[in-house]
Amino acid sequence: MRIKKQRIVLTLPPQLKDIEVIVIRGVNNKEMILGLEDDTDTIDCHEKTKYVFAYSSGSYVKLNLEFIIYAKAEGSYCTIHQINRKNLLLSLPLAEVQRTLPANFIRIHRSFVINMDYVSELMGNAIHVHDQWLTIGREYREKIFEHFYFLKINRNDRQKNKR
Repeated sequence: MRIKKQRIVLTLPPQLKDIEVIVIRGVNNKEMILGLEDDTDTIDCHEKTKYVFAYSSGSYVKLNLEFIIYAKAEGSYCTIHQINRKNLLLSLPLAEVQRTLPANFIRIHRSFVINMDYVSELMGNAIHVHDQWLTIGREYREKIFEHFYFLKINRNDRQKNKR
């Protein structure tokens, strides 16, 4: 009886080329556990990325990440709103687009992912992005506030200190 040789093939994206890969053999467990471990040095895969290519209308269009203001869900499609450029309709859901974008793009609503570089104001349950107010979803509110630093003056505290 011939036993077919097996092998494990790991294909990593180019931005992970410097990550050390360790293979441990001889473990008595029959299950295989694969995972990424954090090292002392952190690597931001999108740190140097300035562009993405998006498939739209039969071709790949180069998008400069600095020009993307926000992405809006349109059912199973997504519209990319850019500064000084026409909007681009993609046949991808918003969640898929968000996975491709760097960390400064955050989800504020089930229908919106925004570029934090264009946020200018926050009021109640709305956020001002470029020239438009967008609603913040209840389930995203707490996570969004983690991206801001607030200088807060509470009038009630000020009056207590005067007494």
